Amino acid sequence: MLTAGEIGDFQQNGFLTFRHDNPHPLQLPELEVVRSLLAGPSPAKDPAVDRHLDDPLTYAICKQAAIVERVAALLGPDLLLWHTRYFNRVAGGSQVPWHQDAPFWAIEPRHCVSAWIALEDVHEGNGCVYVVPGSNHVQLAQLPSEGTGRFHHKADIDGVDISGAIPLVLRRGEFFLFDAWLLHRSGGNPQTRSRIALAVNYITPDVLVDLERPRRRNQSYGVQLVRGRDTLGLNPHAPAPGGAV
Repeated sequence: MLTAGEIGDFQQNGFLTFRHDNPHPLQLPELEVVRSLLAGPSPAKDPAVDRHLDDPLTYAICKQAAIVERVAALLGPDLLLWHTRYFNRVAGGSQVPWHQDAPFWAIEPRHCVSAWIALEDVHEGNGCVYVVPGSNHVQLAQLPSEGTGRFHHKADIDGVDISGAIPLVLRRGEFFLFDAWLLHRSGGNPQTRSRIALAVNYITPDVLVDLERPRRRNQSYGVQLVRGRDTLGLNPHAPAPGGAV
């Protein structure tokens, strides 16, 4: 699913983007179905987090070959799904500062590839993601939490050249894969309607999940095997949600 050149680009730059002209388009639920999911009851404290555990449609997105086979080309044949989050950037929502995901994730080693999927068109005017190519090779210090917003993680970018940052403008159904150490941020959303994306996080069976944190969100938490085998058994497994295959 990936050429040697694409794998090399990912290793060098920390991300790869996949457009509608690729031969394996994603199949996505209608946007109103997702909005209803996020507005309805959830077994988790946050209805945007880890819905692959209870929602068959979310789980089905995470298992699509267009994503999984490409992640396997980067991480190897055995893959676990360990975390998902819907990003519902509300109308008037503020920006998210520069950060790297790895420092605040509950996994060890902190080796993960994520898919960021546009469930509707995402552009510079409604909060697209900006990335700094090649920043995945540097582990930045983290600044103390500040403010009262929901996002408290911020990288110390003093001395980091962010002039080469690029916006990842995506149409519905397009996505990008990125390394856990890639420096990125997202813009605010001054529009009159929200925009929704889904982030899906994959690891290999040799990565241990610190269960205390995800189980504070959802007591039924477990990883899910989406490709290959888990012969190590380091993490408890959760079943596919009802109706999913």
